[in-house]
Amino acid sequence: MPRDHLVRVPFVVEDGWAVVGTVMVLLSLHGLPPSQIAELLDCHPATVRRWISRFNDEGPAWLADRPRSGQPGWAAVG
Repeated sequence: MPRDHLVRVPFVVEDGWAVVGTVMVLLSLHGLPPSQIAELLDCHPATVRRWISRFNDEGPAWLADRPRSGQPGWAAVG
């Protein structure tokens, strides 16, 4: 895939982890390696590999958010 068709996007997404994960999987299905996907999405290649692995292991259920330890984060308003 020619690089001029790709757009660098910020990795910070409020409630869009499923969207980011889907983009990672789609780019992978189009043949991009995790290192290149990570560069495009400004994240670590291990993050990309983790999301792709979840997709491969769990099918459609991989999009569900998983429980996290600790207090929920706070979002700035305004």
